[in-house]
Amino acid sequence: MSVPLQVADMSSQAGNLRACENVVVVAGDDDGHNAGIVSCLRLHKIAACAASGPATLELIRKSHPRVVVCQPGATGLALFHALDEIGDPPVVVVLSEAPWARDEVHCDGRILVVVIRMPVQMNALATFIKTVLGTLARRRSARTTPASGIVAVSKPKSRAHLRVVH
Repeated sequence: MSVPLQVADMSSQAGNLRACENVVVVAGDDDGHNAGIVSCLRLHKIAACAASGPATLELIRKSHPRVVVCQPGATGLALFHALDEIGDPPVVVVLSEAPWARDEVHCDGRILVVVIRMPVQMNALATFIKTVLGTLARRRSARTTPASGIVAVSKPKSRAHLRVVH
């Protein structure tokens, strides 16, 4: 079930989302598809908003998301140039319908891009994003711990098999 979103309404909420540490922005040319992803993320208690076109870049600048979910297209491609200018860029999840697309992780040393082939189960996507947000929060917490303290790093429960492409 998807809840219709109005991009203008979501953009005005960016200030409210700014107070939240773990914001996810869904960006794409299909507002209906964006709304479905946002609805699913919200059902999993993830703060999410959506935008398309030029409003997307403004929303990202205002909300400072930890994760951006996008699809290849005009909106998705425009993001990569803008994200390169951000001091602490978000993790980018690209949902691709291209027949040659593979599930991969790319990193240029600054931006982490996760490519996931469509169709994707929305609950699995939400669980993945929640895991990414949790990992980022633990890293931020470890960085802000005083140097005199001991930082405990928990081991992952299972090993993810990801192929990193540089």
